[in-house]
Amino acid sequence: DKIINIKKLPIYKINTKDYLNIKIHETQIDKNTLPKPNKMFLLTSGIEIMGIIIDNNGKVLIECVNKKFQICHQLVIYYVLGLYSWINIEKLAFENPRLLSAIFSLFYRLVDKKAYSIFSKCCSSEIDDIDDLNACFNYFMNLTKNIDCHPNLSSDCFSLLQYIRENCDINFYELVKNNRDIFLETVKKEGKESAKKRFLPLPDITKSNKYSMLPNYNCITNILARINKMNHTKVKIYHDEQHEFKEVIENAVNDIWDLSCPGSIKSKYADFNLLSKPDLYFIDSKSSFGIQFADILSGLVRFVILNINNKNCHISSPILEAFSTINSEARSDFGINYLLDAFEMEKINELCSRYYL
Repeated sequence: DKIINIKKLPIYKINTKDYLNIKIHETQIDKNTLPKPNKMFLLTSGIEIMGIIIDNNGKVLIECVNKKFQICHQLVIYYVLGLYSWINIEKLAFENPRLLSAIFSLFYRLVDKKAYSIFSKCCSSEIDDIDDLNACFNYFMNLTKNIDCHPNLSSDCFSLLQYIRENCDINFYELVKNNRDIFLETVKKEGKESAKKRFLPLPDITKSNKYSMLPNYNCITNILARINKMNHTKVKIYHDEQHEFKEVIENAVNDIWDLSCPGSIKSKYADFNLLSKPDLYFIDSKSSFGIQFADILSGLVRFVILNINNKNCHISSPILEAFSTINSEARSDFGINYLLDAFEMEKINELCSRYYL
């Protein structure tokens, strides 16, 4: 209510009864599964809502994640760049985000199904079973040993590799080998269980006790850090009712608070050092304008992202205008924070530049 007092906002042509009754799930937003009237309602409403938010100096924070790219992103962090190596990932992300994006995008195009299969086994095996973790390191050592001759090294990959080499002196093979040596040393000193915990990304544990790598955890913590950078005040989170992922979201909120300290990660637009623990509430979206606004805006963004390469789908100027407004540089208080491949980002920026021209 401090950001936008929804009760005082004009709803223009949008029927409030439609808002109170409509329930939009993420899986329904795809153009092939969403009935045409509802899709048009979604997009038209998204355009109008964007206008309302801009007119009232509202804040829009969106996290846009390619799920496969996110998993590859974690694989590169843990097994290539390494959390415990001489590469300072936080510093690199702050000083040269384009370089880091090129590294992630290169491996996203080189890594095949075998790596994801090995990693999946690694996550589901017993905590003291490190065979699959060893296999992860061996996979990346084989991949990086002759990276210039890799069968998946397309012209796009080659241009990424050239850019990386022009901007830094990184030997990927030596990095992976060093990370594996650190892992084996950790096994000797601390035992298999401790070593495996160190070299597995933080999971999303669902009620079924499955180890998932969904974006829910990272997206919640990123949004909280962006809000914290904008305003160091008590935060209240109103989240749509979730059954399967409720525990994941609760864990994300608890963990960012438990790990908050003066030395927590800071970037240009995010600060993970929270001064107070956020309050989290799960409510029925049918009774919340705010959640319905968020659903519709995220649906508009998703529609554009999914259809950038769809020659059969014309993205109209009003939709593109609303998207381009949200797509303005991701700040702590406004915009989209992407976890996408560099070439996907090029297409998004090209689309928006056509609108600005």
